[in-house]
Amino acid sequence: MISNADLLAYYASGGPFGTALQSVYRYTTTNCLTGAVMGDWLPLDVSSFSAVINGGGTFTGSLDDTADPDQNLQNTGALTPRKAILWCLQDGTPVWNGQVNAWNPTTVLQQQLPIQASTLETLLSGRIITTDLMFGNADVFDMARGIVQYAFSQTPNGQVAGITYASGESGITDSLTFAGSQNGDCLSALQTLVSTYGIEFAFRPYITQAGQLQTSFDLGNPLGQPYPASALAYNFPGNLLDYAFCATAGANQVIGSAEADNSGDGTSDGSAYTGSAIDSTDIGNGYPLAQAVVSPTGVTFSSDDQVAAYCQGILPSMTATQLAPLLVLGNGQEPQLNVTQLGSYAEAAFTSWMHPAGTGGTPGWSGTGRIVSWECFPPSSQQAEYLQLQLGAMPFEGGTL
Repeated sequence: MISNADLLAYYASGGPFGTALQSVYRYTTTNCLTGAVMGDWLPLDVSSFSAVINGGGTFTGSLDDTADPDQNLQNTGALTPRKAILWCLQDGTPVWNGQVNAWNPTTVLQQQLPIQASTLETLLSGRIITTDLMFGNADVFDMARGIVQYAFSQTPNGQVAGITYASGESGITDSLTFAGSQNGDCLSALQTLVSTYGIEFAFRPYITQAGQLQTSFDLGNPLGQPYPASALAYNFPGNLLDYAFCATAGANQVIGSAEADNSGDGTSDGSAYTGSAIDSTDIGNGYPLAQAVVSPTGVTFSSDDQVAAYCQGILPSMTATQLAPLLVLGNGQEPQLNVTQLGSYAEAAFTSWMHPAGTGGTPGWSGTGRIVSWECFPPSSQQAEYLQLQLGAMPFEGGTL
């Protein structure tokens, strides 16, 4: 991909993005427990921050401690690890938030304090299920909300200020128990729902009309909007500065096994049911057999057919060659990050040496995929502003790349 040095030189040359306006980024922290503002317009030099479906987003940057001593002390206190929730706003709209979890300086001489933070699901990994968490004939979305509410209702100091819960149901009902005797953490329980039922989640920051910073726990099956309702379209040449056309190999047969519930009471007797699913289209296109084994945890099944249906449900995310274009959006280009919803479908069209223009100048390649992750690189003393977006859910079934 394009380097920061090349990007800065490109902008400086007056290229198509050289005169575009850069967004204004504002960095604020609030107290995790109370929501009180700890610091605003903090002088952070940010390398990047990212978001991923089902969690895993990170923040890397540093605090500039070249102000007067009193202000330095105040700014440092505003970024106290574990207590502080860091918010990144683009042109007044929150686009990322997470818990400050580390300072990692190597010297005091540079007057820079390196900061690391991660999205809010990291809090769930530190909340243990100590009593049986039982869901009887419940919608899977209600289970997911119940796990998060259990995590954030623990005492003492288990609350997280400003958490709201998106409404709606998945239409999938089941009975499930997370045993307190196993001392599992709440994030693992939530990930069990993701892997077993194919749901998705994200902690999404937003601001109310009254100016309060809050976080919505969003659930989807899947998350995001379809195209063209999402209004997300990317073109090279056009609004894209660069792109990388990535492709990864997958498995075209899934073999599954799961604990059996022969008694009908939701408990396992130690035996197992099995099932499988195969992508006959990929096999028919001449691709070699590639098998993967899956074993759903935290749930029991009552027939081989249920396991086979589970395998069939996850096969599309694993099979064939998965295209994963990485898009680089330059500064000042639409659609901006603050209108980009994680999980939404986007249209992409490329014309380059790899994808020569077609008849009448049509794009060399075009397709639709989901935004499964993004990483924002705000403007700083070391880099110009740009955004990387990873597309997914694009199985390639034997044609011309």
